[in-house]
Amino acid sequence: MQNIAEYSTHDIKVDGYINDVKVSAAFSQVLWMICSIAYRHYESIAINSELENEIDKKGTTREQYIQNLQKSQEEEALYQLKLINEKDVFQNSCKLLNIIEKISKKTLEENEMDDLYKLEMDDCVGSRINGLYVYAMAFILLHEYTHHILKTPNPLEDEINADSHAFWTLFSDLEGKEKNTAQLGILCALVSIIFFNPTLKDDTNHPRPVSRIFDYYDIVKEEGPKCAGLMCNLFWAWAVYTRDNDMPSLPTVKELPNTTNPYETTIENIRKYMIQKETLAYSQSTIS
Repeated sequence: MQNIAEYSTHDIKVDGYINDVKVSAAFSQVLWMICSIAYRHYESIAINSELENEIDKKGTTREQYIQNLQKSQEEEALYQLKLINEKDVFQNSCKLLNIIEKISKKTLEENEMDDLYKLEMDDCVGSRINGLYVYAMAFILLHEYTHHILKTPNPLEDEINADSHAFWTLFSDLEGKEKNTAQLGILCALVSIIFFNPTLKDDTNHPRPVSRIFDYYDIVKEEGPKCAGLMCNLFWAWAVYTRDNDMPSLPTVKELPNTTNPYETTIENIRKYMIQKETLAYSQSTIS
């Protein structure tokens, strides 16, 4: 995974060696923020969709719904309160995307480093994001270590094999919620790569980045109910980051309860759009 992680082997004695897998510290920070942006945005839409449903069915007002949450001491109520204000969630997403851009361009000032230490990683929302991040990072590390295990001579095949081995190593032995978390984490890891290659330019040593993402989405989409929703929000974040105004829009809060499979439809529209962008980028790389 170019400019993100690498592996190497160092001799420690005549008949021995030690293998290193290194991950960029900047990428580690960016990966957590990408997980946070997509997850918070997806959950905020879901919570507000549920609120709209309550208003329509029971005549509850938004204020009454929030007051009931504030009276409750249950973790789920505290969780919803953290995410129910869509404006706050959007502003937080934009702030994190701005930090990601500065990190990727190496323009983050020393006085702005404080923003990284203020990220909410240990509250009721942050702890769930951490779950995605752990599996996303595990996928990256396993991918890199697989290069050492398989040592496939062809660089492109080596990358494809490393993805496959890392995915199935994580995916095969998990069940239930843990498996769902791993699926979402792996998708975050794969989408994070296009934040470092926003033009989707050709790299003959790696698989096409968008096709690579959807190859694994197609494996997990039937297993995890949140996969399509998280994918839509990951690409939404990328579109905001790259100032892409033509990305198919997300379902609205009011559309979700009244539309059959809204995220599944949206992600297929996004797939078609992104594959076209990728194909164009690769054709331009070939011409140049």
